[in-house]
Amino acid sequence: MNDLQAIADRVELEGDTAVGRAYISEFGHMRDGRSQLHYSLYHDRYERTPDGWKFAERRYEIRYLDTTPLAGSPPHAERAPTNSPTEDDGQASSAQRSAGRPCRAGADEARGGPGGE
Repeated sequence: MNDLQAIADRVELEGDTAVGRAYISEFGHMRDGRSQLHYSLYHDRYERTPDGWKFAERRYEIRYLDTTPLAGSPPHAERAPTNSPTEDDGQASSAQRSAGRPCRAGADEARGGPGGE
C-alpha cells in the first residue's frame, strides 16, 4: 500500500525546454511488513518534442526518511498477496519509472508549459 501526494512548486519555461520542482510526501507499507514515510523533492528538466512535453531528466532528493515500524499486523496476514505487474516493489526509483514518459497535464497548460502545447 502506498499513499503519494505531490505538489508542483513551479515550472520555469524557456523556449522548448523547462525546469520544474515538485514536493513529494509518500507513505509506503511493503508486503513484507516494513513501512516508511518520506518527504522528497523531484528536480525535473522537460523538453518539448513533436509528441508533446517529455521528461528529459528527473532527480529525486529525499529530505526526510522515517522507517520506524508500524504497530500491529496487516489484515489477513496469513494470506500473503501475490505480486501484481502494476505494483511497484519499491526497488525502482521514481526517476527510473518516469524516464521518457510524457509530462502530466498541470497548471502550466494555460501558459503553454509542460503538460500543454
